[in-house]
Amino acid sequence: MKKRMLTFIMAGVTALGLLAGCGSDSGAASAGSSESAAAAETTDAAQTATEATTGTATETAAGTATETAAEAATETAAGTATETAAGTATETAAGTATAAEDLPALPERIKEAGKIVAGVKADFAPFGYVDENGNNAGYDLEIAKKLAEYAFGDPNAVKFEIVTSSNRIPFLTSNKVDLLLASMAITDERLEEINFTNIYMSTGHLILTDAENENVTSIEDLNSKDATILLVAGTTGATAAEAYCPDANFLYYETWSETLSALKAGRGDAIIHDESVLYETAAADSSVKIIGQAFENTWVAGGVRKDDAEWLAWLNAAFEKMQKEDFFYTEFQNWFADWSNVPEGLPRAGMDAITVESKGFTKETVHESGKN
Repeated sequence: MKKRMLTFIMAGVTALGLLAGCGSDSGAASAGSSESAAAAETTDAAQTATEATTGTATETAAGTATETAAEAATETAAGTATETAAGTATETAAGTATAAEDLPALPERIKEAGKIVAGVKADFAPFGYVDENGNNAGYDLEIAKKLAEYAFGDPNAVKFEIVTSSNRIPFLTSNKVDLLLASMAITDERLEEINFTNIYMSTGHLILTDAENENVTSIEDLNSKDATILLVAGTTGATAAEAYCPDANFLYYETWSETLSALKAGRGDAIIHDESVLYETAAADSSVKIIGQAFENTWVAGGVRKDDAEWLAWLNAAFEKMQKEDFFYTEFQNWFADWSNVPEGLPRAGMDAITVESKGFTKETVHESGKN
């Protein structure tokens, strides 16, 4: 545009010059004056054009510079705002994902791992099992998720390792898991190998038989050399059966599902096992029934390695926090809906923590305390 304006002005100047040259001789003086005037006009026009061009260029350059600067400033401001917003969002998210402030510091190895590795059951509903969608679920697993939430601000910052009653302690002592939440009752024998957290549940034992069996009406009927009791190896149910029915025959299985299948196949007269599992089983399967009342009360807690005092202290503090929030009772209602009473060993808000020391576990007190 600037070049077109200059060209147009110069063309006009040239035309004026030609017109002046075409005048009569008698108008020579006038022509001379005209030429002078034209020259002056040309000079003025050229100057005007130059100034106009220069002004336009200056304005354009200034405008461009201003626009560029403004755009740059805008971009910078926008970039800064974006970075600030992103930074704030990140910091906010990170701030949310922090350990509970009222708990001790996590052990460094747990903190560095960024997750808790928990040993849980997969066939022991409602403590730990695989649901109809193929997902691990249960009371123990909800406790593990709550611990992860306290530790990292994320209930999913937990890895579940499936254990059985017989291999759970070896999984712990060989460092395959950080913690056992596997429906494990405290016993003197287990206390020789591992430490236990505060108690978070208590259960008794029951007898399960075939629905058509009329020969077994009490535990006394099973204390006979003619009786065969089916047991899950490594459980307190097995210990209780051996203590109460020393004259019986015993068949041991690795998992609960194998033990139940053996009963249905007629390989034994009855199962002695944890009441929570048997209530769940009898409610869902009419081919079996429960006999008598619960006996041999047991106290369920988390398992920790002997050399993990810092971790044990953190877990006990976390359990006390759960208790104050009545978390255990809320989850008990979710997972043990068939129970008509609240277990003695279920920590409630307002109660003192139920510690290992408060129960004194010797063989004599364990066997006597749970009889109903």
